[in-house]
Amino acid sequence: MWFLPEPELRRRLGGFVWFAFWALLTGVLLWLQPNPAGHGTHRQLGLPPCPALLLTGRPCPGCGMTTSWCACVHGRWSEAWAAHPLGIPTYLLFTLSAWLTLALAWRGYRWNTYHPPFNRGLLWAVGLFALFGVGRWFLSPAQVPQLSIADLVR
Repeated sequence: MWFLPEPELRRRLGGFVWFAFWALLTGVLLWLQPNPAGHGTHRQLGLPPCPALLLTGRPCPGCGMTTSWCACVHGRWSEAWAAHPLGIPTYLLFTLSAWLTLALAWRGYRWNTYHPPFNRGLLWAVGLFALFGVGRWFLSPAQVPQLSIADLVR
């Protein structure tokens, strides 16, 4: 059973919070502009550059994910794919889960997160992301970081 009836509103509150988180994040992504370099869009929020990219010159498994999600919400699918191939499916799954969770919470249901197929799917997704990250680490050519100390301080 994928969904469980949940008559108590306080126990369905997580569904509303999940949707609100998606809406807030999507609003921020609409405000941002995808970085043409394929990574680093998060820097527009005042966040530091990726430490893995700085220290090793190789992208971490998540490098380019913010840029990919940002390009998705702007409808730039080829840029999203180029920034991070897993960005499009993860953003679409995030969006689907947010809307479905809202509908479930509204109608008095919640996800059954103790359902074995749910947990297997989650493990497969994490495994795919890790496998992608390992492959990217070893197959991407090392880059010389183009950052200075001033970039780290901002």
